[in-house]
Amino acid sequence: MAIWTPDMRERLKTLAEMDMKYTEIAAVMTAEFKTRLTKNAVIGMAGRLGVPPRNIKYAPARYTPRVFTSRKKPVDGYALEDLASHHCRWPKGDGPPYSYCGQTIIPNGRPYCFTHATLAYPALRSSR
Repeated sequence: MAIWTPDMRERLKTLAEMDMKYTEIAAVMTAEFKTRLTKNAVIGMAGRLGVPPRNIKYAPARYTPRVFTSRKKPVDGYALEDLASHHCRWPKGDGPPYSYCGQTIIPNGRPYCFTHATLAYPALRSSR
């Protein structure tokens, strides 16, 4: 861990004003002051000294963003976005587009109508 002397702090400000990379600043200061400085040590001190952040140039994206098309509406039943809080959420079908039952749920805090609640919760079958 390097102890930052006032001379080192001034040299850091000078090198930062020259728009050098932090890695280069660390190498120059290591050679000049005969103490090992890392890029992260230089970045940390630059932040504490109020040196303005670098203008970072990012490489262009290497991927093409996916374009989402509108979903197909289910043929039988309701789409998930069409359900209200009182509709049964029992899924229908084997794959996309999924549809849901949509009947009125039973008033026990579960998300299914009576028919689907008895399938999901076997204890309800015996109690009725």
